[in-house]
Amino acid sequence: MNTWPADHKGPMLVYMANCGDSCDNFDGSGNVWFKVSSEGLIDAASFYWGSDKLIGKETRGLKSSRRISRLANT
Repeated sequence: MNTWPADHKGPMLVYMANCGDSCDNFDGSGNVWFKVSSEGLIDAASFYWGSDKLIGKETRGLKSSRRISRLANT
C-alpha cells in the first residue's frame, strides 16, 4: 500500500551510513553518509518530480537497501 501523499511533490534524495554492528548508539555525526540515489524534476513541462514515481508506484530504477547492504559487506 502506498501512503505517500499525492500532493507532496518534489525531489527524492536517499542517503545511507554504515553504523557498524549495531545502530543502537549511532549518532550520525561526521563524514559517514553517502548518497545512494537522487531524482529531481524529471519533466518541467508536466511538473513531474521524482516523488511522482513513488506516488505512481514506478519501481524501475529504485534501489533496494538490502542490495546495498550486501555490497557493503563484500
